[in-house]
Amino acid sequence: MNNLRELDNGLQQEWIAVPQNIIYRLIGSMKRRCMASDRISANAIIKPYNKTMNSTWLGLVLSTTESLFNNDTEEEEEEDKNERFHFQIQGKTYMTFMLVIASLGVVGNAMSFILMSDEKLRSLAYSVYLRWMAVSDSLLLMMVTTEDTLDTYNYLQRFLVSHVTLCKMWTFFLAMTYTLSPWLVVALTLDRFVCVIFPLSRYRLCTKSKAFKLCLTLTLISAALNVVALTYTDIEDDKCEQSQNLHLSRYMVFQQLFLNSILPCVAVLILNIVTVSRIRQSAYFRQQFKRSGGSEATKEK
Repeated sequence: MNNLRELDNGLQQEWIAVPQNIIYRLIGSMKRRCMASDRISANAIIKPYNKTMNSTWLGLVLSTTESLFNNDTEEEEEEDKNERFHFQIQGKTYMTFMLVIASLGVVGNAMSFILMSDEKLRSLAYSVYLRWMAVSDSLLLMMVTTEDTLDTYNYLQRFLVSHVTLCKMWTFFLAMTYTLSPWLVVALTLDRFVCVIFPLSRYRLCTKSKAFKLCLTLTLISAALNVVALTYTDIEDDKCEQSQNLHLSRYMVFQQLFLNSILPCVAVLILNIVTVSRIRQSAYFRQQFKRSGGSEATKEK
């Protein structure tokens, strides 16, 4: 009985002496250890057990605790190395693609802007749309690339939280260009639609001044739709983020899903289908007219 009491007291004292962080590590890693134990063969479990049978229970507890702690530290270090290696590969690959896409996009937009600024093309309506799109898309590409680059290397929040004005304006312009870019494509498609469907009215509707007014109107509407970024965006807990609001979240989902994606895509699809259909009808009519004209000329001969 005395030996059992001494053993019990010794175990309690040793348990109290174990640091709390080691206990937390052991408890937190218990699930992973159980899964690892399932993969170990029976012989690998029995052999360490037979070697420690001759030692005291107190020594068994201490040695087991030490080995678990050491194994836990080694496994965590190995996992950290694997995660860092995976992050470096993934980050470099992602950033390489992003920089290539952004560079090609900005260069292409710059060339389009220069080409559409030529004296012969400047007076046409679609040149206004293409130049406006070049500026908007280039701004969006540069902002997204900068944001992803800073986020990849964990500098994004440091950059945005440097000043509340920067936080608000960055979020506002990014959201505005996301809305503006697809609707400029819709405006250009609508201009081509009017020229094909209403050819007699093209000189009255498809003008440079009307194209400029439409682009300016779309820009103002996009700014008005995203003014919530200026109102509800702020720096909280060293993060530039929008305030948690149920109505705001629903509005943002509606805007990004419907206004920025579904509606402009459907509009462009419908306009292009109608335009292509009219062009095919016109081509078919011309072929029939040529055939009828050629048959009449043959009869007269």
